[in-house]
Amino acid sequence: WALHQLQVLAARVLKAYRAYEFHTVYHSISNFCINDMSAVYLDILKDRLYCSAPADPSRRAAQTVLHRVLESLLRLCSPILSFTADEAWKYLPHQAGRAESVHLASFTVLPENYNNRGIAERWSSLLQVRDRVLKSLEEARAAKKIGNALEACVALRVQEKLYLRLQEYEQELPDLFIVSQVTLERKEGGGDASFENLVADGEVEITAAAGEKCGRCWKYSPRVGAHAAHPATCERCAAVLASLDGTGR
Repeated sequence: WALHQLQVLAARVLKAYRAYEFHTVYHSISNFCINDMSAVYLDILKDRLYCSAPADPSRRAAQTVLHRVLESLLRLCSPILSFTADEAWKYLPHQAGRAESVHLASFTVLPENYNNRGIAERWSSLLQVRDRVLKSLEEARAAKKIGNALEACVALRVQEKLYLRLQEYEQELPDLFIVSQVTLERKEGGGDASFENLVADGEVEITAAAGEKCGRCWKYSPRVGAHAAHPATCERCAAVLASLDGTGR
């Protein structure tokens, strides 16, 4: 999804440069950084980047995407943020053959397979659900049901078509919503209704997450305290710490 959004951004910005529409360049880059990166992608990635094992494939994949986004973004920014882009360029991880200055580098030609409309459509519906859940979390926080989102368990009850879409990403839903636990249930109806209507029709219930708070990732889990070597952590964090301290337990 992030690479697709980057591909869309690059196409729009390069077209705007050719037409000398610098206001389009500015607004496109600003919206990408605020809406796509900060409000969604980086928000979701924080747990994976901070708490997963250093060599975890999902963490390494996230780092790879962030590197590609940053390098491409600096190239796209360089004509209008010349000094800032060049300074940031020098902090990129070393890569053989990379130009010494961003102003000696060409605009990135991104692989065509980044342009993935299927992924974009799937994530459009997932992000609609996310917006609905975030609104419910705010309401639960205002009602003093929870303190912060990681104290929450989100129960979703949705119609078949949306259920099947969410089921494909069931393991990722807690990270998508930035909560500790998510449960997913079917409800009758739906048919060929649009995802937007299915999201609006779905039921969202916020309750306190089961278990205790992990001292490392701050998520709640019934398994906190079950690991003798790292009793203050959940099962995921205990496994990571075991791999780092060499105990393997």
